[in-house]
Amino acid sequence: HPSVPPPPPAITNCCIIVFCLLLGVSSSTFARTTATLGQKSVGQPCGNLASAHDFDTSAQCNSSAAGASGTMQVGPFILGSVTAPPYAAVACDSSKAGMLQWTGSAFQGCDGSTWLTLGGSVNTASNPFSFIDQTGVAFDTTVISNAITLGGFTGQLLAVCNPSCTGMYRNGVAVGMSANFSAGDTIAIQLTSASTGLTPTTASVTLGTTTSATWTVTTNPNACLGTPPVGTRCDDGTIYAGLSPDGFVPMYAAPCDAGMSWNGTSCTGVRLSLSWNDGMANPDTVATGFISTITGRANTAGLAALGNGPSPAPYRAALWCHELTVSGFSDWYLPARGELATLLGLRSESNGFSTYSYWSSTEMSANTAFHQATTSNGEAYKSFSSSYFVRCVRRG
Repeated sequence: HPSVPPPPPAITNCCIIVFCLLLGVSSSTFARTTATLGQKSVGQPCGNLASAHDFDTSAQCNSSAAGASGTMQVGPFILGSVTAPPYAAVACDSSKAGMLQWTGSAFQGCDGSTWLTLGGSVNTASNPFSFIDQTGVAFDTTVISNAITLGGFTGQLLAVCNPSCTGMYRNGVAVGMSANFSAGDTIAIQLTSASTGLTPTTASVTLGTTTSATWTVTTNPNACLGTPPVGTRCDDGTIYAGLSPDGFVPMYAAPCDAGMSWNGTSCTGVRLSLSWNDGMANPDTVATGFISTITGRANTAGLAALGNGPSPAPYRAALWCHELTVSGFSDWYLPARGELATLLGLRSESNGFSTYSYWSSTEMSANTAFHQATTSNGEAYKSFSSSYFVRCVRRG
């Protein structure tokens, strides 16, 4: 109206600057872009300041070079539904840190990884949750909890493994030691069970400001209860060797070879090489009569009963096992030929076995007995006076 004076230039410039700041553009850019018609929308080529912005969608050119060398992209503000084109699948990542968007019901800001709701109160505490305790689990085993469906919060919350937790799963997929979760996602955690019997291991996870109840996993009283895998190291240090051919009952190997001891991690000490008899190469043959190929217990008891003489007694290999007390047991014996074949299925450095040969308690002739190599499964017989290694066994 002629009677109303125009606003002072300072107010006009201030309004322009505020409007530009809201759109994320400078006043100089605004002046130059508004001077040229033909604004471009998201996805169109661009390359100069005259087409660097689309004010309807707050888009900007991703290149400042002249010519159509760039592409219009969504600018710092996304207004409108983020599920409608051209705003679909806008991920919050480090390149979008500080960006704002309108979801149709709330403003959200990108923190570099997660869209966070702005204004009002945001619930960062999930519903309380806990995992089902487990008992009777195997030693030194990765155990995964049951999955819990999360709820009671908005947006996404960061979950972090607490001590003894060794990983997490989101909707059944491993996500490491920390990850973002949304309401409706499932969460499970994992830990490694103890290496001794009846030992609990605990873990928990913190989601937002809520920490789960403590999850407890307790090992078997003995790793060798039931029918464990052959080669299982029991909590007393002995090794489950499988079924003895003598009655097909469980058979266990001593923790280490004769002369060595188990320190809880490995066999230490000096491995002994023992002769089957007193070590003398006797010119006269003396048959013991202990020729069973499956009953090492009876062979060993008979050889030990022959005492310390006369030569070729004492029968050192059998006597070592007969007199052995280890892991709380004293009923050890030198395995018979067939039991030795079963025992050597355990051969490995972790079980303390050598690659050399081991004696059986089975006599072959009046001056020879059977032995077996661990590397080739080669079975042979040698003179009583020969020296080989010894691994004692017992029946469960």
